[in-house]
Amino acid sequence: MTPRNLPPMPNLVQGRLYKVRARAAERMADDYSYALWDGAEGFVGLRTKFDSRFVDTELHHDASESFGTVSEAYDTGIDCPLVAGWTAEQWVEAWSCKPLFAWLDEHAVKLGAAPDRRSRCPDCKRLFEQPAGRFELYCEKCDEPPPNAAA
Repeated sequence: MTPRNLPPMPNLVQGRLYKVRARAAERMADDYSYALWDGAEGFVGLRTKFDSRFVDTELHHDASESFGTVSEAYDTGIDCPLVAGWTAEQWVEAWSCKPLFAWLDEHAVKLGAAPDRRSRCPDCKRLFEQPAGRFELYCEKCDEPPPNAAA
């Protein structure tokens, strides 16, 4: 993959939302997706794999010619307040951050994207629609407490 419009890593702003063309990121109607620059070597955005949606990192081509999967990046001028001052460890754990998932989903829609909100429940394997702006790992049926659970 040869990068087309990919700013050098030092020119990118940590926590800034970029419109990117990446190999595995969730693609919108125009074949682009939206992701945040993590300040180190990757773009953190939404991904769908095996019918599950989650937060994932795609590497900048300059970080790894072999594994760099982002070929274009365009600055939206939007900064994510949730990640201000995040450490490298926090970026690694971004996949489990529900507010970040919701923020990415919401801003992709605001910028004209129409994400596929279907996901597969890891318990019952049922395909379900994720609520807009929220990340739910399990479907409503599996996310309910057991019938005899203490309140």
